[in-house]
Amino acid sequence: MRLDRDRLASSNAARVRRVVELCDRHGRPVATWQQAREMLGLRAA
Repeated sequence: MRLDRDRLASSNAARVRRVVELCDRHGRPVATWQQAREMLGLRAA
């Protein structure tokens, strides 16, 4: 995943930071890991 036109994400943490930044910019809440698992239909760990 690219962070911008010229930079690739260096880690998964960098990807998460970018997604949080985009959510904040567009006034969207960020799902918790529990909400994300439920939305994706994943079983409890």
